[in-house]
Amino acid sequence: MTTRLREKELAPQSAQLSVSTFIQFHQYFTFQEMAEKIYQNKQRTSTRNGILKAEAAYLFAGVVQRYGVEYLQDVNKILGNENFEADIARIPGQGSGDSGKGKVFDLLACNRFPLLKLF
Repeated sequence: MTTRLREKELAPQSAQLSVSTFIQFHQYFTFQEMAEKIYQNKQRTSTRNGILKAEAAYLFAGVVQRYGVEYLQDVNKILGNENFEADIARIPGQGSGDSGKGKVFDLLACNRFPLLKLF
């Protein structure tokens, strides 16, 4: 069963950081710099062969963007999409963890740099 999000439950786009802006912001820093200076979180997605969560957030954003999601109002484009789930599972440290759908719902509860909190 796929859950649909209600438009009235979401912050207006003007109050959100677009996925494109999030990705563009990462172009100015290394993943290590993002982890240390921006996110203040040097954790990895997994204890074995995991990548910095800052990198995972960037990769996750790239997948989301490929499916046409720029704002929370666009999330319905990926809910229940098995191809999206498979693409998310290819991000190092995500193959056996939470599903992409779960991460999308986590996104709804996050603030400034929401994608980091997904991993």
